[in-house]
Amino acid sequence: MEKTKSGTTGTAGKTASKPAPTGDLEAGIASKIDVEALARNLARMIEEGGKALAAYMKPRESGKLKDELSEDVTDVVKTVGQVAEYWLSDPKRALDLQTSLGRAYLDLWATAVKRMAGEEAPPAAAPDPRDKRFADPEWSQNQFFDFLKQAYLLTASWGEKLVKDADGVDAHTRQKAEFYVKQITNAISPSNFVLTNPELLRETLSSNADNLVRGMHMLGEDIAAGKGN
Repeated sequence: MEKTKSGTTGTAGKTASKPAPTGDLEAGIASKIDVEALARNLARMIEEGGKALAAYMKPRESGKLKDELSEDVTDVVKTVGQVAEYWLSDPKRALDLQTSLGRAYLDLWATAVKRMAGEEAPPAAAPDPRDKRFADPEWSQNQFFDFLKQAYLLTASWGEKLVKDADGVDAHTRQKAEFYVKQITNAISPSNFVLTNPELLRETLSSNADNLVRGMHMLGEDIAAGKGN
């Protein structure tokens, strides 16, 4: 072992590599967190969630408001089920359906492996420039969040294509299925959850979850103001 020209210790003729700089998210996580404040706010969030649930259930338990959730879910299952029946009724169509999604995931995995190896690789899926959900730089710079984003986009696109290409389904049912699939894919977006949204995760850590308390409190107020709706 000998000293290189840069003054760092390494093998002869080579300079020791420097660690890659951490991003904003890593820096936020590494910063000091008030554990007591975080625990206190998480408890407050649960308390506010209980109040929101009580506000939602109160008019239903008193009979002032009819709960139509079961009817809505039944219609969703029935509508999407008709689309699924079209694809699964033919073994070849079912195989093509699975193959297309599997191929998309393999492309994503290959892209992720190249990025981990330090190579440039085009994304397997990219959001619409108008989609503000993935505007934060960490969605592209952080490999974990970038992988989540692309996996979600591939799955959402596959689901929409599944409905669009269901030729054996009547136009009215297809229109309803497109609406339901869009609602479902929007609901499961990683941008909606604290641990899978870098921007929300940063804010939660920096505020010791005070943002979650405020959000849950506002939700309860909105439900109460809407009399359970």
